[in-house]
Amino acid sequence: MIKIERVVAGYGEITILKGVSLEIGQGETAIIVGPNGAGKTTLLKVVTGLLKPFSGTVHFNDQQIDHEEAHRIAGMGICIVPEGGRAFPRLTVYNNLKVGTYSKRARKHFKERIQGIFELFPILKERQGQAAGSLSGGERQMLAIARALISQPQVILFDEPSMGLAPLVVNEVFKVIREIKSQGYTVLMTEQNVKKALQVADHAYLLESGTVEFHGDREIFSKNPNIQKAYLGI
Repeated sequence: MIKIERVVAGYGEITILKGVSLEIGQGETAIIVGPNGAGKTTLLKVVTGLLKPFSGTVHFNDQQIDHEEAHRIAGMGICIVPEGGRAFPRLTVYNNLKVGTYSKRARKHFKERIQGIFELFPILKERQGQAAGSLSGGERQMLAIARALISQPQVILFDEPSMGLAPLVVNEVFKVIREIKSQGYTVLMTEQNVKKALQVADHAYLLESGTVEFHGDREIFSKNPNIQKAYLGI
């Protein structure tokens, strides 16, 4: 599904990613954990085409995409839920969801898709006529996830989905992520709350100083003593 090979990337003369390789199969959930500044968000930007790598390749469904523009990658079926649940504050919740239908496929099925979205996010149905800027942080995060889903993606990238949210809201967000996983979506997620993220992960990668220091399936990853000490509080 997604294969990242030896990606080197950064900003100007500053190199952030130093030869990162990562692979996710169809229907799998992979998480990327690591300290601030490790390059997690930079990696997601490379996958979505928002940042071109200095070297290395990104393949999606066996097609090389690292040279493609961001809108073309989105049209192929890769979408991102950015950190902080960003929304268009002056647009209503309903119109924010319509923004997600940038592909012809999504526009065609918007009316039927939105009913499923409102079943998954009943709070958004209640707030559909309300300006997105008046939503709480948790509601904005739900809106951002819903907007991604309505685009009918194959792969959903989450950038720190629990960042800044109250514990009860974090639980709700991860409940939704588990539901998304159960529906067969492929998920790549960066997350500081490693305990929560491991509950939904098939595979995990530890990114530190722009390199993958360790990776493995959920069980192997959670049993690594260094990860237990640094990220799991064990």
